[in-house]
Amino acid sequence: MRTFIFLLLFASAVTTQAATVTIDFEEVAPTSGMSPITVESKGYEFYATTSFGNPPDIGVSSNGIYAYGENNFGYCETCSATIVMERLDSGVFSVNSLNSIGAGSFSGTLNGGGTVNLSLGSIGTGDWLNLTQLVVYDANTFDDNYVHIDNINVSAVPVPAAVWLFGSALAGLGWIRRKPTT
Repeated sequence: MRTFIFLLLFASAVTTQAATVTIDFEEVAPTSGMSPITVESKGYEFYATTSFGNPPDIGVSSNGIYAYGENNFGYCETCSATIVMERLDSGVFSVNSLNSIGAGSFSGTLNGGGTVNLSLGSIGTGDWLNLTQLVVYDANTFDDNYVHIDNINVSAVPVPAAVWLFGSALAGLGWIRRKPTT
């Protein structure tokens, strides 16, 4: 009986999965306009902005969310386009994959503090886990900047539930391993 209870508790802890969703923006009404905009999709919030544009164009379409600004004067030392992603409930998430065009850099704010520079080559591993914020950024000294992301596959990390179930499994293991007294 003890073994059965332990296996049940352990299976519950192991099978607790993070809720995985793909954000493709297809359910969001298309918009286009001036900087900044905020878009919500599938429990996440996206904030897009450009620092300069003639004209700036920020929007969302069935192809994703984008920020675009250009300088018709040529050299633009202060041009930037940014998209920030966070969970609506301020929770933790992991990025498993995403499509990106024009992004110069990615950075993340880690759960518990600290920031990390991210690379598309390591997406879905390491520093792409346990984020509270993802920033997609492009800044250059040329005549335009453009950031576009779509098909973002993310996992919401249910830390409290996972910790509770794993703790129960460990308690069950301790209970089973306890030597009976005579």
